[in-house]
Order: sequence, then structure tokens, then C-alpha cells
Amino acid sequence: MLPPFPPPSFSPSCLPPLFLSPFSPCNASNDSERVVAAGYDNGDVKLFDLRTSSLRHENNVGNGVTSLEFDRWDIPMNKLVITMLESSFLLWRLRGRDSSETMEGRVAGTEDKPEGGVVFSIKQKTHHNATVWSARHLPQNRDVFVTCGGEGGLALWQYHYATPSSSSSPSTTTPSSTSGPDPGALSLLNARLLSPQPLVAFDWHREKTGLCAIASLDQCLRVHLVTRLATL
Repeated sequence: MLPPFPPPSFSPSCLPPLFLSPFSPCNASNDSERVVAAGYDNGDVKLFDLRTSSLRHENNVGNGVTSLEFDRWDIPMNKLVITMLESSFLLWRLRGRDSSETMEGRVAGTEDKPEGGVVFSIKQKTHHNATVWSARHLPQNRDVFVTCGGEGGLALWQYHYATPSSSSSPSTTTPSSTSGPDPGALSLLNARLLSPQPLVAFDWHREKTGLCAIASLDQCLRVHLVTRLATL
């Protein structure tokens, strides 16, 4: 039996955990691997490896966490979006396009290579002017996702991987570091105010691209169709 996790020195409220399988190409070879991402109201985000019963990575994002979502659950760990209070969210790149990339652009095999670390982190301020309650990735394109705001608005985003000739746009992204490799960029594709009350739940249709259902605190369930997603 694996030893239990050590008890934390504090007891902040924790969100329902989020599971990812498999964990990473170097540590997972079958569907029995599991990672749990947990966010706390004090801003802590932790990645737990259930196979080894260990804490894989932790960081404090500076604001209370409201939701977390991996871009895909059925691929090696890639990107994690963390929504927060005060109209902002974070996008973590958990592996590079080159599998040798690790946190802060270090090269795999070096002694200071982190286990389960973050390659890049982009903090994005949104137009919501309220808590960002959730983020949901488009099943047909994991680089596209929506954020749901406490003011009743919905925003559609796209992540762009960096290329050797590109650089981040300071008007759209705030990289976690001013030096090192380019973390890529986020672009706002569209935004709409859908409800006078916060949007508290969102889900994409798994087969019909762009079809979605949205729940809000005005006791309404809305069904929308987002068009032209196949052209992105």
C-alpha cells in the first residue's frame, strides 16, 4: 500500500479535483496513470501523482482559484488553464513542443530538471470585470477554449504556439518571465454578454463542433452554436 500524503500545514478550501491520464510520456505507459490538479482559495495550485502518492508540482498563482481544466485528458499532459478571481486566468504549458523543454526552458537530463514542472506560464487579464468562473476547451481543437465570467459574459480564446520567428505580443500576454524562450500568445476571438447573472456551467458537444450548453444564475439554460471554429 502506498503511504498517504502528508497533511498540509494549512486548510484552505479546495476545489473538486481534476483527473488527467496519462501523466507524461516519461512516467506513464498505460491508462492506469493518474494526476490530480487541485486549486485552493488561497491561490495554491498543486499537481498530485496518484501512482507514486507524491506531490508533483505546486505554485501559488496570487489569487483564489475557481476552476482548472487540462486541454485534453486522454493525451500526455500538455496545457492547464486556471481561472481565478479578479477577472484573470493563467495558462500553464506543462510540456514543450520539444519534449526536452522543462520549466524555464531547461534541458531534459540536467540535474535541476523539475519533476512535473511548468514550462511556460501566461497570465491573461480578461474583459469580464468579475470573477472568471470556468474555462472549457473545445474538444475538436484543444488550443481553443472559452471563459465564463461573473458578469454573465462568455469569451472565446485561442492559444498560439511560439515559432522561431515570432514573439509574444505585450498587449495580449503577460509572460511569467521576461527572458528565455517565447511562451506563445493568447488571442481573444470573440466575446458576448449572455446573461445578467454569472455563467456557472458550460459544456461543449463532443461531436457537433461549436454546439454548447450554458447555465447561469438567472435560472436559464442556454444552447448556442459557435460558428467558423473549423477555420481556426
